[in-house]
Amino acid sequence: MKKIALTATLTAAVIGAAAAAAFGGMTTAMPFAEQSEIYAVTSYATADANDSNSDMQDTAPVPLLIVTGEGQYIAEADGGAFYANITALSDSSDDAEMRCAEKTERVKEAFSPYGETTVISRSAFTPRGGQAGAYCKFVLSDMTLADDARAALIAAGAENVSDCEYSCSDDVGRAKALAVALDSAKNAAEALGGGRLVKAEESYCYADGYGEAGKVVYRAAVRATFVTIPHEKEARIGRERSADKDRDHEEEHENNGNIYIIKS
Repeated sequence: MKKIALTATLTAAVIGAAAAAAFGGMTTAMPFAEQSEIYAVTSYATADANDSNSDMQDTAPVPLLIVTGEGQYIAEADGGAFYANITALSDSSDDAEMRCAEKTERVKEAFSPYGETTVISRSAFTPRGGQAGAYCKFVLSDMTLADDARAALIAAGAENVSDCEYSCSDDVGRAKALAVALDSAKNAAEALGGGRLVKAEESYCYADGYGEAGKVVYRAAVRATFVTIPHEKEARIGRERSADKDRDHEEEHENNGNIYIIKS
């Protein structure tokens, strides 16, 4: 297809049973939205006249159905981490930075039985005297000790300690979430009359490790494009094929200007 002209856009919603059907049969995945939006876009495409494989040697309209499917997949986490701030105040910025560095070392030492610490960033400013800070990531080596590790960070002086962010070391959950989203799009398209899938694009896919303990929820959305055949064109093609088949089994005889058809 070389020429595409967008002519109309229709937005609809599939709720309740239709939304449930969009996620049906996925035993390892769970839908995260009760409403699935469908964007049906009608456009007209003209086939390349030089394309011998094209079904459209004329300029018959070919509607496109564009559907957004959403899905999620819950995976078992194999890693976890905390994030926290460490700050120090003093009469001068130099002294504040020194105090912050010392405090950071104490916090790192307190966390060492539970994993490794990475200083992500440092800051220092002098509003009235001096203040310095460090933002750190604390990676757990044993997720079963998450509660003890967080308590140790707080006791050592870490501030604004986050909940444990669980994670997975592979992309299996991401791939499965995208597959669920694509199935959702296919089911939604089928509810609108179906078509042939010609394009699928990732809208988003991200991991949420702050939900259930020890789990990572992957959420994804896919924008899928389907080509549908108009009923009129489908009927015309059917009639032409039927006529061709009949001609293969017919013999024409001419007599006095009349045509007699004898079917074999």
